[in-house]
Amino acid sequence: MNIASRLTEQARKQPHQKAITVPRKSLFKKGYIYESLTFSELEERSRQYAIGLKNMGFAKGDRTLVFVRPSLDFSAITFALFKLGLIPVFIYPGMGKENLLRAIQQVSPIGLIAVPEVHILRLFYARAFESIKFFVTTGNLRWGKMKSLKQLRLSGSDTADQ
Repeated sequence: MNIASRLTEQARKQPHQKAITVPRKSLFKKGYIYESLTFSELEERSRQYAIGLKNMGFAKGDRTLVFVRPSLDFSAITFALFKLGLIPVFIYPGMGKENLLRAIQQVSPIGLIAVPEVHILRLFYARAFESIKFFVTTGNLRWGKMKSLKQLRLSGSDTADQ
C-alpha cells in the first residue's frame, strides 16, 4: 500500500469532490484562471498515465526524472509513478547548470518525463542523460521513441484496467 491507494480510495468515497486546483495564466485576461480535477478525474488520469508508462517498459523501482511544471498533469504523473512503484526524482533546476547535470548523472535515472526544453537540453549534454531509456514529453515535439503525455493517456484509455 502506498499513497496512490489513498487517491483510489478517495475517488471511490467522494468522486465529485475537488482533489486539486492549480492556477494557469489567462491568455485573454489579466491574471490567472483556475483549473481543477475531481478525485475521480485525477484517479482516471493517473491510471491512464500509469498504464501508458507500463506499456512503454517502465518497471517497479525504476528511477524516473520528472521536470514538469506545476499543473494538473504534474499531480497525475506523480500518482502514476507511485501506482507503478517507480521512484520519482525531482531535482531543483535553480541549482545551476553544472550541478544540475552532475545530479542527473549521479542519480542514473531510467526514465525522463519533462517539458520540451529539457529534451532539447539533453541533446547538448547527452552524457548526463545516458542512463535514460524511456522519454516522455509534456509537449507535442517528439523524436525517436519519445512519447507525449497525450499518447500515454490514449494508450492508457484503450487498455482495460490492469
